[in-house]
Amino acid sequence: MSNLAQWPLEGFRDLFMVLAWSMCWLTFWLSCAGKFFSFLRFNLRADARHHGQLVLAICGLVVFWCPIPGLQTNLAAYVQGLQLIPSIGLLLICFSASQAQWAKSTNRAAASLAHYDRKQLLPFLLCVPFFFYPPALGFGLWDPYRLGYLPGFILTLATVNLCLWGALLLWRGRYAAIARALAIWLTLSLIAHDLTIYESPNLWDTLFDPFSIMWAIYVGLRDAMRWLLSGRTQTAPL
Repeated sequence: MSNLAQWPLEGFRDLFMVLAWSMCWLTFWLSCAGKFFSFLRFNLRADARHHGQLVLAICGLVVFWCPIPGLQTNLAAYVQGLQLIPSIGLLLICFSASQAQWAKSTNRAAASLAHYDRKQLLPFLLCVPFFFYPPALGFGLWDPYRLGYLPGFILTLATVNLCLWGALLLWRGRYAAIARALAIWLTLSLIAHDLTIYESPNLWDTLFDPFSIMWAIYVGLRDAMRWLLSGRTQTAPL
């Protein structure tokens, strides 16, 4: 692994951590505020509702970073005890979710990066528990997590990423959006890994984390339940 530049890594890593968790927490509160206004069915104008969501989200962000009375720490410290820096996968999920929530509250079309949709990462993130968690629990003789340390595997993944971008120049098929999402995910993860922004030398820790996997499982189960309920409603006798 090479360092592309000599720069104050620790200071940049701390800044990146603060900005990354701020975006994740702000996205979470934007979503909660949107559901709050929808649940109470406030008869508000679009701009008033938008400003209300933003105020609630900022208040939630302040609570996240402010010290807890009586304790010498804050809520951010507890979250960072589980995951020091959000993975690239989680940041892309939050970026897309905040774009969609912002567009919904302002009645505008979502203009996210390359029309990025967080659900396009869902098939890849749902495969993670089946490949990584059984070996961690002692089932199986081969641990795919070790591949993240190998320079040869990282080089292979970078080559696959370049092929994806090359194919996207000509490919306009049905699954082009999923391929584009995968290419953006791999590109940002490889750059962050090469710059050693993340303390872990394993590439998998840059690609995803437990929070992104929990999101994938939640969305997968939610969509499956919606599909089952809609099927039952359509086939139910009158």
